[in-house]
Amino acid sequence: MKRPLAALLVSLSLVAAACGANGGDSADDEESSTTQASASGGGVAAFGTMDSPCGEDVDGTKVTVKADEAGRGTDKLYVGVANDRTNEARPGLLAEMYDATVAFANWCNSQGGIGGLPLEVIDLDGQLTKVEKAMTTACSDTFAMVGGGFAQDNLVFTGKDGSDFHKCKMIAFAGFAVSTDFSEANGVVQPIPNPAHKKATSPLESIKALYPTEVEKTTFVYGEGLPSIRMNKEQSKAVAQHVGYGFVDDITYALLNQDFSVTAQKVIDVGATAVSFIGEPEGYSSLLAELETKGYQGITFSAGNQYDEKLVSRGSSADGAIITMTIHPFEEADEFPGVREFLDVMDEYGPGEGKVAGLSIQSFSAGLLFARAAKDCAAKSGGQISRQCVMEATQQMTEWDGGGLHVVTDPSATGVPSTCSMLVRVKGGAFERLSPELGGEDDNGDGFYCIEDGIIEVEGDFGQGNVDPTRPY
Repeated sequence: MKRPLAALLVSLSLVAAACGANGGDSADDEESSTTQASASGGGVAAFGTMDSPCGEDVDGTKVTVKADEAGRGTDKLYVGVANDRTNEARPGLLAEMYDATVAFANWCNSQGGIGGLPLEVIDLDGQLTKVEKAMTTACSDTFAMVGGGFAQDNLVFTGKDGSDFHKCKMIAFAGFAVSTDFSEANGVVQPIPNPAHKKATSPLESIKALYPTEVEKTTFVYGEGLPSIRMNKEQSKAVAQHVGYGFVDDITYALLNQDFSVTAQKVIDVGATAVSFIGEPEGYSSLLAELETKGYQGITFSAGNQYDEKLVSRGSSADGAIITMTIHPFEEADEFPGVREFLDVMDEYGPGEGKVAGLSIQSFSAGLLFARAAKDCAAKSGGQISRQCVMEATQQMTEWDGGGLHVVTDPSATGVPSTCSMLVRVKGGAFERLSPELGGEDDNGDGFYCIEDGIIEVEGDFGQGNVDPTRPY
């Protein structure tokens, strides 16, 4: 039965839950070459600050893939990219994740693939409501899911043979995760984790330090309709309470035919001087335009998924909007070679009209993490890649930043976010660093502000990860 359009649009706001989370190379890579090689094929030795995980062989051995896990065949390493880009409600949703993974695969193949085994990208377009169909393809055609994400990723657990994530023994190196079911499931790795029950305090600490008076009257504005959205709001609010924010009434907005003029008026009426927005860039942009019209003088802030050109599509109305970030912004590509190289790779190896946004970084990092784990697996196994071996290799990596693309995380510790973050704001219709000052006192040396004990346990009715206790990984 066809779902109502309202239900489709409700699912879109779930993506916001995945992008406010907090992801260096393995400790073994401290001595890696930092030479910046051209991305134009043939002998690429490095990506950013890490050795490239791609090449013609591993320790002189050509890599093979375990036959009964190979998907379409053993001739290539078939990886599926979850996305919702051809849905009717929001065409292009998460297209940047697919585009970034295609670029990664092409770049890696230009070096010989993973140990001589070429990567082949399989499009797992879930179209918001057809995740089961996409998972049927994943289970039959792919070795692993890499670099993508579904807005309704809880639907990967269909409970059916041939389409259920656990029943077909699938693994995922996800660009992001939304639901607790998926983010805390076994068999799932994220380069920048977004667990439901552990949250970093540094983003909201940074905002409070800059705007101590404004955060005394904070409202949370979020889409109504699904428990997962409310849970994300409650998680964010729990962190704000821990940090010392004060609150006025929360405000919901409709996800179908939103009237942000009404929402903006509610912000004014409750006397809010700070707005925490949970939703997608189009919605945030619309709210900001209405707040400007009504003369709102407070601050607004939101998660890293807002780092998207869509946010500034209405011109100056977004000026002042704050975004909490765990990736290095594109505007600082000259400061961080990994970001510059990423942009070069996207330009040379990505689809012709490919989109680049904040989520692209997470997808590309997931691709690098998968390739590194597969290479380490092959080195240990004598050349054969299997799902269990790849997951075991990930458990040996304690530091990861995608070659300098984002904050450092620990892939071996599932569901632990980074303690570090930065703030970006919109000014003059463009994005710029707000805090910490690059090279300043609060800069950890990599452009982020970190709090040593900045992870708190968040309590609430957030559900649990979908865990299959029979799986070894």
